[in-house]
Amino acid sequence: MTTTYTLRNASPAKTRAEAVVVGVLSSHKGPVVCDAGAEVAKAWGRKWRPLLSSLGFSGKAGESVRIPTGDTINAPLLVLVGLGADLDGTSVRRAAGVAARSVPNAASVAIALPCDTPELVDAVTQGHVLGAYAYTKHKSKAGDDTGPGEVVVLSPIARRAEAITAFEEAQVVADAVLLTREWVNEPPGDLTPEGFAAVVSEAHRTTIKGRGAPTVGLEIWDHATLTERGLGGTLAVGNGSEAKPRLAKLTWSPPGATTHLALVGKGVTFDSGGLTIKPNASMVGMKGDMGGAACVITATLAIARLGLPVRVTTFAPMAENMVSGSSFRPGDVVTMYGGTTVEIANTDAEGRMLLGDALVLASEEAPDVIVDVATLTGHMQIALGDKVGASWARRRSS
Repeated sequence: MTTTYTLRNASPAKTRAEAVVVGVLSSHKGPVVCDAGAEVAKAWGRKWRPLLSSLGFSGKAGESVRIPTGDTINAPLLVLVGLGADLDGTSVRRAAGVAARSVPNAASVAIALPCDTPELVDAVTQGHVLGAYAYTKHKSKAGDDTGPGEVVVLSPIARRAEAITAFEEAQVVADAVLLTREWVNEPPGDLTPEGFAAVVSEAHRTTIKGRGAPTVGLEIWDHATLTERGLGGTLAVGNGSEAKPRLAKLTWSPPGATTHLALVGKGVTFDSGGLTIKPNASMVGMKGDMGGAACVITATLAIARLGLPVRVTTFAPMAENMVSGSSFRPGDVVTMYGGTTVEIANTDAEGRMLLGDALVLASEEAPDVIVDVATLTGHMQIALGDKVGASWARRRSS
C-alpha cells in the first residue's frame, strides 16, 4: 500500500483519522503533553494525569502506548509517544519514527507532534516516513501490509509557503534515503555490479519521467569502456569476479549554477577480501560495501528533484571483490587511472582502488568541491562505534 502524506491545520481531538498520535514530554513533575496535543488532554480533563499514571507512561524517548478512546475524541485510537526531556528536531524526528512503528492496522493516522516551524515539519515528516521502513522483498511469506493509506501531519503553520516547502522537500529526501536502504539491503547475488547499474538506470528513468521532471544525465560504463579508459584500480578489483565491474556517471547542470560539486561513492557490491580473504564473521554484511555509491547516486537524483542551483557530477565505480584465478594479488603493481602506480599489499583494501580511479575522474571535471562517501574503513568503527559516521577534510573550514 502506498501511503499518502498531507499537511493540515486541524485539531487532533476532532480529526476523523482512525488513530491520533500525540507527543508527550518527560519532566521532573511527570509527563507533559506537547502543545500540539493539548486539545486531546483537555478532552480527558481531570482523568488525563491518572490515565498516564495508571499506564506507567513517563514520556521518555522511545516510549509508546496505545489507548482506545471510547469516543472521548473522534479518533477511536490514541497513540502516545515519548519526546524525552529535551524538545528539538532530533527528539521530534525520533518520536515520529516510533509513532510509525506503533500504530497497527489504521487506514488513516493524524500526527500531533511539535510542528510549528518548517524545521519541525521536516523532522516529523522524515521521521515518520523513515520510521515506517521495513525490507520485506525476500520474505518467504509476505505479511499483510498494515501501513496507513493516509498520514496527516498536523501543524499550525500548514498553510504557510515555507511549511509546505519543508513538507515537500522532506518527502524527497526521505525517498532518497529509502531507496538507498533498499539497495543496501539487496542480496549480493542479485545486486552485482551489473545489477546495481540496472537499478540505477531504473531510478534515473523514474526521476526524469513526466512533465516538469529534471534533466539528469546518466552514463553506464561497462567493462570494455573501463578498459578503454584505463580505470586500472577498478578493473584490478573487479576482474576477480565473473560479474564484471561497472561505473555510473550522473550529471545535473541547472541553468545559472555557480558552484560545481563532485560526488564519488564506493560501490563494492560484495567484499570477500579477495586473496587477503576475510574471516567469516567479517564477511557477513559485506553486501553493504556499496553504500557509498548508493548514497551519492540517490543524493544526486534528490538534488535534481529539489531543483537545487548547484551543478553536480557524480562517479560511482561498482565492483565485486572475489577470489578466483584472475584476482589481483599482493605484490601486483597496478596502474591507476591518471597514471599513478600502486603496489598491492592487501587485497582487502580494495575500496581505495575504486576510489583512486573515481577521484581522479572527478578532479578532471574541475569542481569546486569533491565529496567522497565510502564504507571505509573498519578502523572508523573501532574508533567511533556503529552509530556515528566519520568525516575528514583537508581544511577545518570545509
